[in-house]
Amino acid sequence: MKFSSMRSAIVIASVIVGSVIPSQAFAQTAVLNLLSGESNSSYFVEQTFSTFTFQQSFILNSVGFVTGPMDQFNGLTKRYKIGDGDWVTITDQLTLESNGVGYYNFTNPQTYAAGTQISVSSMWVNESKYRVFDAVNVAGITHTTAHAGSASGNLRVTALDPGSNVAPEPGTFALALTGGGALIGICIRRRRNAA
Repeated sequence: MKFSSMRSAIVIASVIVGSVIPSQAFAQTAVLNLLSGESNSSYFVEQTFSTFTFQQSFILNSVGFVTGPMDQFNGLTKRYKIGDGDWVTITDQLTLESNGVGYYNFTNPQTYAAGTQISVSSMWVNESKYRVFDAVNVAGITHTTAHAGSASGNLRVTALDPGSNVAPEPGTFALALTGGGALIGICIRRRRNAA
């Protein structure tokens, strides 16, 4: 009976390991650390935008748009552009987060190669909205704008590290753990039978 409870524990452990690894492998990260509070926002009476340039391949999960006063967010013209493509205007209702940014989440996130540029614009009437940021959270992406230290948008991405893409699938770990548990049981039975 002890062997079956040990084997059950091994199976449970392997399922937990197999379910935790993929969630950690595909974690989304906001590119910029945008600061909270209305005092950390600004506007410019000109049409400007933030441009993010990928230095390596990334999965683009979301595009974020910023506002100054929170009550202006729904009135923003929220647009983004990938590469030389046309500007895409977002008309969906977005949820504004406490740091003054609302994200449009892609239904089918796409992978973009090094050199891809993504521009984001947040306009309220004739004002470009900006929010102060204090750090770039993601290595491998640069941010440029006409106004240093401020951003009119943000991105959420998942990094594609070429070295980590070769990892075995989580099912392989589970199989190894449960298969290893079965081998231990065979060894124990052989020793008992030999005695």
